[in-house]
Amino acid sequence: MKRPDKGRRWSFLFLVCSSIILFFIPGTLAIDATVMDGIEDPLPENQDALMIYCGAGLKKPMQDIGDTFTNITGIPVVFNFQGSGALLTQMEITHKGDIFVPGGTPDYKKAQEKDLVGDPEYLAYHVPMVAVVKGNPLSLTDIKDFIRPGLV
Repeated sequence: MKRPDKGRRWSFLFLVCSSIILFFIPGTLAIDATVMDGIEDPLPENQDALMIYCGAGLKKPMQDIGDTFTNITGIPVVFNFQGSGALLTQMEITHKGDIFVPGGTPDYKKAQEKDLVGDPEYLAYHVPMVAVVKGNPLSLTDIKDFIRPGLV
């Protein structure tokens, strides 16, 4: 079988890549529209709602905090839980929201560089921890213990 010349291979590659891009872009736009609907819909109905953009890793504790806040103040809380990159994009597009709780300081600094937020107030820290079986039979007390020979 004769191999196609380079021009035909590049044309085929271009066609395949274009098809893939055209296939995925509408899906991406549909996802973004859905996400944007999630931001836009609650606020007009609840003008007094507190809109919080929050990193997905903090969902459970932030929902608990939001419920407590609503119970005490009567002010509803609307959350948008996603990765910080997606949240930053939505904040740029909508220019709506009251609080930004990202997963880490670098994401907050990006928001500051884009003039989306002011000075931070720290309310939580991600603290790694190690759970061990009862009695800690491997005597794990420090992160350095994980590189100990014979541990695995």
